[in-house]
Amino acid sequence: MNKTDTTEMTDNNSISPIWAFINYAMNKYMPLVMVCFICFYTLGYETWEPYLIVGLMMFSNSYNFKCGYAHSFVENETENFDDDEL
Repeated sequence: MNKTDTTEMTDNNSISPIWAFINYAMNKYMPLVMVCFICFYTLGYETWEPYLIVGLMMFSNSYNFKCGYAHSFVENETENFDDDEL
């Protein structure tokens, strides 16, 4: 498929575990927090739209992870076959 050149991580490129956790947490949860804040701030708690938006966003995040996992699994399995067998 796609042959991408990669380089190994060296000691001077390493990131501390604390910063790795902060980066993960910010990329995973901050978009949801910001969307919740903006929706509830502009639309209020009385309307149904913010709850629908947040629910669909949580479903999308879960579904996105499952699709990525399935894609990587299938891609890993197809590397074991020749092109003639597919």
